[in-house]
Amino acid sequence: MRAYAVLQRSRALVLPPAVLRAAGTIVEDVRRRGDAAVLAAVRRLDGVRLTRRSLRVSPAAIRGAWAGMSPADRRAMRVAWRNIVAFHLRQRERGYVMRTRYGVLRHTVRPLRRVGIHVSAAAAPLVSTMLMCAGAARAAGVRNLVLATPPRYRGGVHPAILGGAHLAGIDEVYAAGGPQGVAMLAYGTATVPAVDKVVGPGNLYTQAAEMLVQSGTGLMGPSELVVLADGSARPAAVAADLLAQAEHTGDNWAILITPSRAFAVAMESEVRRQMARLPRRAVAARSLADRSAVVLVRSMAEGVELAERFAPEHL
Repeated sequence: MRAYAVLQRSRALVLPPAVLRAAGTIVEDVRRRGDAAVLAAVRRLDGVRLTRRSLRVSPAAIRGAWAGMSPADRRAMRVAWRNIVAFHLRQRERGYVMRTRYGVLRHTVRPLRRVGIHVSAAAAPLVSTMLMCAGAARAAGVRNLVLATPPRYRGGVHPAILGGAHLAGIDEVYAAGGPQGVAMLAYGTATVPAVDKVVGPGNLYTQAAEMLVQSGTGLMGPSELVVLADGSARPAAVAADLLAQAEHTGDNWAILITPSRAFAVAMESEVRRQMARLPRRAVAARSLADRSAVVLVRSMAEGVELAERFAPEHL
């Protein structure tokens, strides 16, 4: 009976309200005050006094940690790294193009530019975790990898983690973990440029921080639509697309990106015309007031780049 109960346990993560409040306080402090809040949290929670300069581990220290490892440890890490990257290379999506009678559908897969990895170090240096996260990112083609981990080893980062960071080609290592490390990566500070995504495990407080900073990944709604159009598009069709998105719940994104000022003006006029007869115009009006925009760009190429940076649910 007990075995059955264990096997049927809920997979849902339920974070205690007190944990969410504590993590949220730190996350919001880092979002507002940046480096000062990170350093204060590290001093209070880890008992380590850092400065903005010592927050980042030097490249020389990372290289030195790898050089100082035993040949057996380096060999084991190399084997693990090769296997991890090889495994994730098999998972890479290539994208595809599908032609229909109505036009062309294109599925494009692009790696994120900058990813932050959080590695716990409370009980032991989780080198394997760091290698698995970094290996997946490298296989995907992520350009910059950033590591955040608590300074729990004699007031600094454990040499095994630094050695693994050298092997994985981690670009930056910072001695701050937990909610303050997650928020530092997600929002950026004067010392640490923000990342596009934060990955990696941690205790309940760290998981709460990751949940608080995520920007919609895995969450259904609010929805987003970006229309990328040049002057040859039909204003009525684009206006209908934007209004169809805006009328969902009143908090959806509806954005036009175009290099044509004339088209933008025509489309806005068309939106007003269609709004007048829209049954859910009150709902659509809330979205358009708070979460809509017409963005003028210099070229369609710049528009494509901007749309990819925004990465909307619907494009």
